[in-house]
Amino acid sequence: RCCAKTMIDLLVSIVNMNHAALLPACVDSVSNSVGSLSARIVVLDNASTDGSAQLIAERYPNIELIARTTRHGFAKNQNSIIEANVSNAQYFLLLNDDTEVEGTALTEMVRFMDAHPRVGIAGARLVYPDGSPQSSYAAFPTVWDEVMYLWGLGKLLPKHRRAGLKCLIKPMGRFLPRSARVYLDNWMDVPEKPARVDWVCGACMMVRREMLQQVGLLDAERFFMYFEDTDWCRRFWDAGYS
Repeated sequence: RCCAKTMIDLLVSIVNMNHAALLPACVDSVSNSVGSLSARIVVLDNASTDGSAQLIAERYPNIELIARTTRHGFAKNQNSIIEANVSNAQYFLLLNDDTEVEGTALTEMVRFMDAHPRVGIAGARLVYPDGSPQSSYAAFPTVWDEVMYLWGLGKLLPKHRRAGLKCLIKPMGRFLPRSARVYLDNWMDVPEKPARVDWVCGACMMVRREMLQQVGLLDAERFFMYFEDTDWCRRFWDAGYS
């Protein structure tokens, strides 16, 4: 089912797989957040078995639905939505199906992008349901960063203990690789103002159409799932955009 394709401010691209219980809250929050923006929502159902596609078709007749019968990776699914609409929207928002957008977040993100024409990709602050910060950005990783991740560095510091140990952890940051230091900032010093970062999480990332056309789509050949967002942001940086 396809809506009329005219130039709009924002196209919200949601890939869903077996999240019928969470998807309505996500879709409703997007609808409530776009305000006066001209926007469309596209939901791609990745061969779900829980009735997600039927739910969208019945409850949201004005939403464009793509129902796959075979499963594909995150990059390929998102690319299929973006490529089909690349001439129809000023900005594209990649949004996870288990998220809820708060307040006027999408309007604020578009306003920020309008005011900063050299920004190719913008992310949003992510929080868990209990309000605690979730990692939403990081520095480009190194081999040492990945080794520390595999050792379970994050598990050594449970969420409920991070704030209380902040004064002890921060001084140790200088001994950690840069990516790990930025990761700690995600936990303890979430920026109150927009900040330039290396890469933002694909759970919520807004991309500018003109720069997207220059840099290209997500790399679906090398990345089935995970790190496709990191790679994409790196390619935007390499092309001279922040």
